[in-house]
Amino acid sequence: MAAEYYDHVVRVWCGPDDPPRGEKSLYTRRLNSIPPNVNVYLKAWNISERLVQNLNASSLDLLEIAAYIYSADQSVTRGGSTFPKNGRNWYRQFELSIPVRHPEIWNREQVSDKLTELLSFMSDDDYRFVFRPLVGDWPRDSYFEFDEGKPWFEPDSILLFSGGLDSLTGVVEELQDTSRRILLVSHRPVSKIDKPQRDLVAALKNRFDASGRLLHIPVWVNKDKGITRDANQRSRSFLYASIAAVIASMTDSREIKFYENGIVSCNLPISNQVVGARASRATHPKTLRLMSELYSAIFKNEFKVMNPFFGKTKSDVLRTLKAHNGQELIPISRSCTRTMRSTRLHTHCGTCSQCIERRLAILNNDLEDFDPEEMYQTRLFLDPLGKKDERKMVENYIGHARFLEDIGIDDFYERFPDCFVIAREIDLPIAEAGQLLYDLHERHGRQAAEVITSQISKHSDEIRKGRIPPNSLLGMIVGKRGHRKLGNGPPKLFPTPPGTQWKDIQIDMVSRESLVVRVGSITKRFHGFDMGFRDRRRVDMLNKQWDLLETLAMNNGTLNWDAKGFKRPTQKRIEELNKVLRYFFGLTDNPIAPYKKKVGWVAKFQIFDKMSGKS
Repeated sequence: MAAEYYDHVVRVWCGPDDPPRGEKSLYTRRLNSIPPNVNVYLKAWNISERLVQNLNASSLDLLEIAAYIYSADQSVTRGGSTFPKNGRNWYRQFELSIPVRHPEIWNREQVSDKLTELLSFMSDDDYRFVFRPLVGDWPRDSYFEFDEGKPWFEPDSILLFSGGLDSLTGVVEELQDTSRRILLVSHRPVSKIDKPQRDLVAALKNRFDASGRLLHIPVWVNKDKGITRDANQRSRSFLYASIAAVIASMTDSREIKFYENGIVSCNLPISNQVVGARASRATHPKTLRLMSELYSAIFKNEFKVMNPFFGKTKSDVLRTLKAHNGQELIPISRSCTRTMRSTRLHTHCGTCSQCIERRLAILNNDLEDFDPEEMYQTRLFLDPLGKKDERKMVENYIGHARFLEDIGIDDFYERFPDCFVIAREIDLPIAEAGQLLYDLHERHGRQAAEVITSQISKHSDEIRKGRIPPNSLLGMIVGKRGHRKLGNGPPKLFPTPPGTQWKDIQIDMVSRESLVVRVGSITKRFHGFDMGFRDRRRVDMLNKQWDLLETLAMNNGTLNWDAKGFKRPTQKRIEELNKVLRYFFGLTDNPIAPYKKKVGWVAKFQIFDKMSGKS
């Protein structure tokens, strides 16, 4: 992806040394994890101490690279929580110069290209790396190693452990085999999440008599407060997984596991608050495949990053926890994404997507006694939703789930074309994978509907007496059928130079929600909403005309029966696409030539699929 797609390139110099004298002004960010002048804190000694084994140079390189990426990601704003300019600032380009001990590993095309591909998919940003030899490393503590380098604890499973319900249930399920030794890996960015994780591990050891076969390694990675300009952490799961991958390589393991329910892993768009990379791809099947390929290339051994809970909803996960008698651990777990707002009394905010999902699953499994409403700052169904962003998140999450309850499989794939990509990443025949994805989401919708029905029944007297706040979720459901129109500003216009013809225009589809337009010397990036492709019924979604434009891109501007991803469009849809593009570019003739039997529909402009990240 070319640098011109972005307002500017963020150049980051990492390490203890200074950039070359003539290049100092190029670097707008300085990051360093090597003493004495440190602003990125990587306490890798915790790994060596717990395993009584030294980290090798390539492992240290991976940890430092991941820490620098994690810090750089948060050093540049994406525009803030209000998503200004329709998200133009969401997309960024980074160039990181990083010192490494083994530049020959990181400069291998197989490694550097896979790293770039992984990060671009996870974050929707563009990354470029320069790996240079490290000068000025610092000595670390050495440990006496047992049995010629073998660790004292040799795990059967290595699990990523956040302290949420999914990772908790994964540990409980693994502990059912009393012969298994399990190693839990946590990233600890702030002290506020450290104690709940430690308390949960202690409770697991006690509940399942697992002291001798459960080892927890939390690794502290953080940065100076002044570095943070944005709270979004789309690269965090790469740091998290890299810590686990290093530990796996030290213990002769070739597999790490993210236990995450499939609804969160797929993370289909539910709201105009969650578009582009805002819909996290932390455990997306493609992310896990790319991680597997990257770590295999780095460690020169086949490596697997897995998600055993991909076929489960959150309610399914809790049903598993309940079946293993682990429900008493629920109060110690933490799911909320707004960690800094938590208190001893209110451990969860109640209105972020993770809290909503948690609460629906709790209610669906009749586990309220282990997760009382008092734990939440806002009760999901009954409290007024005063803040606009919280109201939208709750309303759209529930609306999305209700929408999934009644959707047929054909409409599901038409509405969510990303699921074709996901299905290809699942290790099943494509028809089975497609059915699994549909069943997963339809079941999620049905489970949410069951909770809504039970809440209406439970509070029927308050509803009848008009005692439900109208701006609460339950008030909106019973009073307005759960629907509320979102704002929809007028489409933007492209600054088309006078005399421009359609043949002078090039469109590059660079993500599932955005494209880049080139006309002469003008290059601009637009979200689909900017151009007027917002669906009228589901205003948080892009419409069928956008899907049609995307299909044109996949086939270099031609639509016929042999076209990739072709679904026969109605003439009306072609006319609507013509209308949107005429208005956007300010041209009077149609951009798509009339249908011809031998060739189909042909765009008069150039259009290409650049979503692979290649320019």
